[in-house]
Amino acid sequence: MEDLNLDYKKDMMDRSHLNIYGSYKVMDHLIPYMIKKYNLQDHRGDIKFKSWYDDNVKYNRVMNKLEITQQYNINKWFSLSFYDNYTMLISTNGDNVLNRLPQDMKDKFKTLGLTKYETDKGNMKYAAVIDDGKVFYEEVSDKKVEYKGRMKNIVNLLVSSENRKSTINVSGKPRSKNRYGINFVIYDKVNREIVDSIWLDPANFNQVRR
Repeated sequence: MEDLNLDYKKDMMDRSHLNIYGSYKVMDHLIPYMIKKYNLQDHRGDIKFKSWYDDNVKYNRVMNKLEITQQYNINKWFSLSFYDNYTMLISTNGDNVLNRLPQDMKDKFKTLGLTKYETDKGNMKYAAVIDDGKVFYEEVSDKKVEYKGRMKNIVNLLVSSENRKSTINVSGKPRSKNRYGINFVIYDKVNREIVDSIWLDPANFNQVRR
């Protein structure tokens, strides 16, 4: 229990069975031991084990979703948000948002491939879409900015920023928290579902809010 840092309240389904969180901790410990102890071979490229590999991909996607929805530190949240099946949708609400970005947050935006967020003006509107690790759309203006259309596995997509309003609609449904600051929505384009919806308050950009 101590070696794996198992927590009965968080990691157990009942008195005798682990839940997915507990299983994750056990397998992280067990797999390296099994490989070393029994000299197990890596068969991930073997066509005979393709179904196992596919299941492992699905498992890791489930775990990533669970992890990201529990993060309240923006650095940890960002590290989980750049996943292969995710589309990131971004929109600002209100004045004096972009020009209050601290340097560490600017650096984080830069790692996402974004370039148009830096401004010293107080009334700028901003919206962006990141897909497959690349910037699909990014715009900043003192007037309303908007992307409206569709992407692969995403229909009726609307991402816009205007006076005190952040809009992020997926399949025609509003998903943005529409709170003052920077609003983010993570969409899983494989399972076609919303993974997380958060916003960052300029008063504390390091704190993930839901």
